[in-house]
Amino acid sequence: MLNRQATLIKNMHKLEPNIPTTFTNFIDSPNPLISKALKYIREKGAANLPREKVFIDGDSLIFNGLVDAPLKQKNEAFLEAHKKYIDLQIIVEGTESFGIKNIRDCKNVKLPYNPEKDIEFFSDNYSEIATLKSGQIILLPPESAHAPQIGEGSVLKGVFKIKA
Repeated sequence: MLNRQATLIKNMHKLEPNIPTTFTNFIDSPNPLISKALKYIREKGAANLPREKVFIDGDSLIFNGLVDAPLKQKNEAFLEAHKKYIDLQIIVEGTESFGIKNIRDCKNVKLPYNPEKDIEFFSDNYSEIATLKSGQIILLPPESAHAPQIGEGSVLKGVFKIKA
């Protein structure tokens, strides 16, 4: 199982990395930037999140804007990883699956790390699949390589970039 170090507390329930969790108004985090992202969702409402990029707290907390993301087959979805940012992703409409693997276990670099874009791609197989439905969020820390946008059709989603 992947490292599950970051925790959010909600009435004794935890939101852990790589685990889909239903977003509620009661969720909070010991990480102030994650708390700020969750507060942003609460204040705007998931369906009312903006389509444009918003710098919520300089380059420490960025919302990339809601996007209608086309989904793809598993064999077309490659693992990606980030070093500078944690991803907090929210599904507004639809269902999306993510392939997940611990970065330490990724051996096959497809595209080397690009520090300007904070991304590296791998062609390894996934260790697990996480599936999110409308109203769910997932926390993807730097040690979690993830292959997003797996499924049929498209999904309306938002991605927060949180300085690690």
